[in-house]
Amino acid sequence: MEAGAALVDAYLAHHSLDSIFEITVTQAMNMLGNYWLEGSVTVAEEHMATRVVFIAIQKLRGVIVPDEPNGLSAISCAIEGELHEMAAHLIEVLLESRGWKVINLGANTPLFSLPKMIIKQRPQLVCISAHAISDLDRATMEFAQLSRVAAKSKTKIVLGGEAFRSPRMRVRFPADFYPGDFHAFSKLTTKLLKGREN
Repeated sequence: MEAGAALVDAYLAHHSLDSIFEITVTQAMNMLGNYWLEGSVTVAEEHMATRVVFIAIQKLRGVIVPDEPNGLSAISCAIEGELHEMAAHLIEVLLESRGWKVINLGANTPLFSLPKMIIKQRPQLVCISAHAISDLDRATMEFAQLSRVAAKSKTKIVLGGEAFRSPRMRVRFPADFYPGDFHAFSKLTTKLLKGREN
């Protein structure tokens, strides 16, 4: 309850969602991950804390007044093998607040499943997060197919997370955007919206 109230209070104090997500949620999740790596918390405790954060975000979501629908749509997910879906969830909330229609596929989404979804939904963005990639060669091959379909559909690909930070990985996974944080992602969405209006 306190976590949800803190997020709501920050929003009502006119802090932007990207700032709330970056300063509060992301830092909290990073600390939690470090505690787990150090052995300070158990897997069960880590899961319980993550659920508290999810509930807090849902409470925040209930008070957000979204912009009018802007006709833009996006798909958000975490790559196959990635069991953490917090980033995909935060992207969903941020985009919806700005009038986007979002399909959140959640965690552990195989790349090979996305081309058909793109053809069917014709989104402007596909946002994929990953902390690590287990089968790099297969993921590279599936991403190439995804990229071809996205290009034909004029869908931009956004990749985020530790897995895509190094130049070597970006050569394997050439995307349209690699926002380093929610501030950068927020600026990107603003730019895309302005481009559609011009």
